[in-house]
Amino acid sequence: MGTGQRKTDISKGGGIVKNGDKSKEELLNELAELSKRNAELEKSETECKRVEKELRGAEARCQSLVEYVRDVIFTVSSDRKITLLNPAFETITGWKRDEWLGKDFTLIIHPDDLHLANEIYRRVLNEEIPPGFELRILLKSGEYITEEFTIT
Repeated sequence: MGTGQRKTDISKGGGIVKNGDKSKEELLNELAELSKRNAELEKSETECKRVEKELRGAEARCQSLVEYVRDVIFTVSSDRKITLLNPAFETITGWKRDEWLGKDFTLIIHPDDLHLANEIYRRVLNEEIPPGFELRILLKSGEYITEEFTIT
């Protein structure tokens, strides 16, 4: 035999085993291990699909809550911009949501309440949850209304 060529033997089972490769027993063990791992992956994939379905349902329920609750729900970004307002905002303030989305939240706060609003904002950025508080909010009519806030 020349260099780089391998001798092959035909086993009684009809399979081909090359000299220097794994034994039939090692290959069967490896196959069993791969089959076990494949079953684990299939189970994991099924579990992921189930969790994704549950998550989609939870997101839909959460969205429904945000849309239909009578209290204003809002989010503010780390650069002070309003990023979410639910429909209750329009009902209570008279403003359309898109008139305020992307704007600095302090523009809707009464000037005398800005110090408190900024202090609360700083605390939230530091991952503190402040107790409930009141701020005066500008209505579309130009008047202010006192609203109670809870940060979650």
